[in-house]
Amino acid sequence: MKPLQSIAAMASLAVAALCVAVPVLGQDLPYPEADFLRKAAAGGHAEVQASQLAQSRATTREVKDFATQMLAEHAKNAEALERLAASKAVTLPQVPTKAQTAEIEALAATEGAEFDRRYAERFGVKAHEEMLALMNTGAQAKDPHVKDYAEQTRAAVEQHLKMGKALQSSVAKRTSAAAARP
Repeated sequence: MKPLQSIAAMASLAVAALCVAVPVLGQDLPYPEADFLRKAAAGGHAEVQASQLAQSRATTREVKDFATQMLAEHAKNAEALERLAASKAVTLPQVPTKAQTAEIEALAATEGAEFDRRYAERFGVKAHEEMLALMNTGAQAKDPHVKDYAEQTRAAVEQHLKMGKALQSSVAKRTSAAAARP
């Protein structure tokens, strides 16, 4: 064998060995479970961005307080999700999905009582209904760590949904009372 061919053969073997030895991101986790983690991260980012907006744009203390609580609790959850994803070699998105970003932009285009109403409706209730459905899916995961994360997070999401519904009801009452005034 010529020296150049010998070097090329050794290089090919080295590349093949690296391909076997270096894990592919998410290889340790089946696609549905890795996708679950990614969707949970994107949903969390959407709720955080909307809540940051609500802290500065909401007109009522009740909406601002809800947003503050969501920020604190989502920060804790994001840390747990990041640790889990890192342990499974899954890269998480650092931003909401395009659809979620569009919803945040639509929210940002509102002000006053309409802002409060839309935030409570979309990010207090609808986002938590979607996240609860996602957690229910995650709770069916075969990976025990993913399953545990989904089950533990589900309880917090259920509580957030309950709080979001109460907020939505309160904001709706306040809005209808204001509209009824002459």
